[in-house]
Amino acid sequence: DPLPPVDAQVTLTITAADAAGNPIVGESGDMSIVQQPGDSAYIAPSAYTTGPDGTADVVLHTGSQPGLIRVTSPCGPAAVMANVNVGQPPGPPSTGTGLDSTDGPAMPLLAGFALMGTAVTGAGLAFARRRTRS
Repeated sequence: DPLPPVDAQVTLTITAADAAGNPIVGESGDMSIVQQPGDSAYIAPSAYTTGPDGTADVVLHTGSQPGLIRVTSPCGPAAVMANVNVGQPPGPPSTGTGLDSTDGPAMPLLAGFALMGTAVTGAGLAFARRRTRS
């Protein structure tokens, strides 16, 4: 999947399940951003409650800066964290100017970067919770 661009919306799905994998209904939490490359990313709404299938969605607005956005949610005794890598906006089209083979030896321009976390168009967060019975 391609990286979500800046100024985009990414749906994050929280999945709550017990140790046996059964959905936990009615689990509430609040998703927050703990790291971002600028200061314009936000989550709205950030509060959630899981539904009958044990899932809930929040929407991350990626903001205006490319880079890593780290989100977390304490939920019950567990906490989940996810990384969303935001890509560069599309650049201008190539103008076709620059060195060519008649201008002398050309060296290829290699651009690369390492991504930490998961490149997503939607990310899933999960936590497992053990319920004690009395």
